[in-house]
Amino acid sequence: MALQLENTHNRDVLIAIEKKYQQKWQDDHVFESDFPEDDLPPTELREKYPKYFGTFAYPYMNGSGHAGHLFTVSKVEFTIGFQRLNGKRTLFPLGFHCTGMPIKACADKLIGDIKKFGQNFERFEEYEAQQENPNQNGFIAPVQGANRKEDITKFSSSKSKATAKNVKTNYQFQSMLAMGIPREEIHKFADANYWLEYFPPIWKKDLINLGARMDWRRQFVTTDANPYYDAFVRWQMNRLKELNKILYGKRYTIYSPKDGQPCMDHDRTKGEGVGPTEYTALKLKVKEWSPEARKAVEGKIAADAAVYFVPATLRPETMYGQTCCFVGPSIKYGVFKVSDKEYYICTKRAAWNMCFQGIFFDIDHFPQDQAELEPVVEVPGSVFVGTLINAPLSVHTEGVRILPMETVLATKGTGVVYLCAV
Repeated sequence: MALQLENTHNRDVLIAIEKKYQQKWQDDHVFESDFPEDDLPPTELREKYPKYFGTFAYPYMNGSGHAGHLFTVSKVEFTIGFQRLNGKRTLFPLGFHCTGMPIKACADKLIGDIKKFGQNFERFEEYEAQQENPNQNGFIAPVQGANRKEDITKFSSSKSKATAKNVKTNYQFQSMLAMGIPREEIHKFADANYWLEYFPPIWKKDLINLGARMDWRRQFVTTDANPYYDAFVRWQMNRLKELNKILYGKRYTIYSPKDGQPCMDHDRTKGEGVGPTEYTALKLKVKEWSPEARKAVEGKIAADAAVYFVPATLRPETMYGQTCCFVGPSIKYGVFKVSDKEYYICTKRAAWNMCFQGIFFDIDHFPQDQAELEPVVEVPGSVFVGTLINAPLSVHTEGVRILPMETVLATKGTGVVYLCAV
């Protein structure tokens, strides 16, 4: 049953007056500003019809407005109103920001939620209950002994009120429910384009209710949903490049091979605050193969080619005391061709990461999938045990041996580590 408020007559009268004149403003097109029809030179035109333009950073369309948006809008709104009182022709348009990966990432997460829990997430409660207290058959285990409730007609909870109110949103559909979106409509947001249709009208309604002095004829969305504005943005970027205001270069960044583009903090489904980690890759040249390794590479690598083990480290200064180099015996390592005379030994994952830095291929022409990155030879680390390699910074030895280390993980760095004297 809905809560009925009492003694709200004065409030209701004020709201009715507010809505009446907000509607009149819209009907009379009060905030719409057109170009003057006078055929005057630009200088005289500006003098006769002084103007003022204002807007703010386009809000992103992954939700409705919040207090932070209202705070920002209020600054422009106040300034626009003040300039109108000064007799200026004012223009306050609003853009809706829809480019980038956040919407796509949320839509992809919803696809996973739907696949897991059903179109309207009807299987979620059952799944959550099983996660909290499953027995070996996957059903809820009955409470035994002292923990059993004596009076099943009385509600009790082990959670405090504050904890109970703090709803966890581990899944995207839960975040959508928290926004007030009906459960039966959430599945539509699995289509990234639906976000562009759903949220801009909500923003428009809220800002009209606020009384914002906006020319809604000038509203637009970024992306090719509005081809005219999209073309304008392209024109801007091309013009800035012609003026040498935009330079093309390379920098370290978090990159998504799946989406084929860099992904900043808010572009990711998880991992906000994670930045690039800079490792130093060390080139340890093979001086003498172990018997097994010699058989594996024979006839596949030129006799005069330089072959390097490439361990990665965050502490390159410790290489001055290197005493050996470890490999994981069960980890698969590849011998990857860098050039006609140079090869690297590392895991396929490490080679794939180095592809994005232009080490194996031209950065614009690297393989689109790890499967396309074929090593000349691929063998377990145990094959390389006993191989003699150069320790380029160690002043105490002319070479060190490859040794086995069971604790090396293929998911860390290149899967190759070195040992230093303490």
